[in-house]
Amino acid sequence: SVSKAFFPYFDAPNLPSSLPGGLGTNYVAFASSRNRNFRYQTRVDYSISPKDSVFVRYYYTDTKETNPGITEKIGGGTTPLSQQSLAVNYTRVLTPNLVNLATYGSISEVDRFFSQNNNVDLSTIIPGLTQEFPGLGGLPAININGFTGIGDTINSGDDIPTYDFTDELT
Repeated sequence: SVSKAFFPYFDAPNLPSSLPGGLGTNYVAFASSRNRNFRYQTRVDYSISPKDSVFVRYYYTDTKETNPGITEKIGGGTTPLSQQSLAVNYTRVLTPNLVNLATYGSISEVDRFFSQNNNVDLSTIIPGLTQEFPGLGGLPAININGFTGIGDTINSGDDIPTYDFTDELT
């Protein structure tokens, strides 16, 4: 009964085979990857007064890569990645020989990988398994002797924020 739950993830043969039982190389698919990439950048410089100036720079990138799996039903995945960078710089001339420079910067990266079947909760198929976190499921590696194995890649993700502030008096 557990094996039957995985039948929907096997594609039907689309090639004839001369081997007994129609086994062997009997399925071929042509799949392509898709990439989306958006990038935005802006910078503003402003002189407040002869002694005060500021600049702000912002950068944003949003990419999403979708790769095919071993078949159309298993093994593929999506990798969304976004990055943001912000820099703010304030310069103040205190005296002809004394300048203060304050700088704030931040970088944020959100990096994920989602398997093609990330909503499959194996605890509903295989008794005794712990329930998956929502959106982090996937199919296990399935290997049958003499055949190419199939399976989903493990889901993952990182949120990486970095903040920095410096103040220089010259």
